[in-house]
Amino acid sequence: MTKISWNAFLGCTSLESIQVDKSNPHYDSRNNCNAIIETSTNRIVRGCAKTTIPNSVTEIGWGAFCGCTSLKSIVIPDSVTKVGKWAFCGCTSLESIVIPDSVTVIGEDAFKGCTSLESIQVDKSNPHYDSRNNCNAIIETSTNRIVRGCAKTTIPNSVTVIGSIAFSGCTSLESIDIPNSVTEIGEVAFYGCTSLKSIHSAIEKVDGVVIEGDAFNGIDKNECTLYIPAGTRWAYRHHKVFGLFKNIEIESK
Repeated sequence: MTKISWNAFLGCTSLESIQVDKSNPHYDSRNNCNAIIETSTNRIVRGCAKTTIPNSVTEIGWGAFCGCTSLKSIVIPDSVTKVGKWAFCGCTSLESIVIPDSVTVIGEDAFKGCTSLESIQVDKSNPHYDSRNNCNAIIETSTNRIVRGCAKTTIPNSVTVIGSIAFSGCTSLESIDIPNSVTEIGEVAFYGCTSLKSIHSAIEKVDGVVIEGDAFNGIDKNECTLYIPAGTRWAYRHHKVFGLFKNIEIESK
């Protein structure tokens, strides 16, 4: 075997054992890791629920664990510098992730559809990403942008951007506080957050915030209550996105 595409085993949700012949010069399963590793790049091509990522791996490739619905936890070693696009997409049983200080790149949609996530931590020594204030989210440090949140995320006041797909598919998210520091909410940021019943927005100048029209798609806007600062009801009522919510109330706290 000389070539394996990134999506060759996509949808194989019950995989528990992956082995590469020890004589293969292109791929390996070093240390009995239960994964396919491209030998020349030290990149995981495909993992499974029982994968143990070796310390020699430098990249978790595109869709490496995508659709691995029985994966509950994974340890990313300090050798990893890149988490590719869709790396853990659709890992619906994944409950916690820890990003080490070595990771410099997290690809688009890397954790999309991880509906069971409750704990997200970035090593405090990582210069590119952080989980400031124990917020239970991945924040891109240089842009103050949330890359990925979960059901237990508390958005810090220093965050300015809620990134595209940041909370997308987070079906257990029931309430979220949006601080006044937020100036942008990206595409489908909260798409499919079907349990979301309350949004507490502290944004005072809502007209100055860039909000994509589909940011809150998939949320029942007749059932979810939007709480806003005093004196902003008119602006919210006439906003192209927030104005779609039926129940808009002044925040009492």
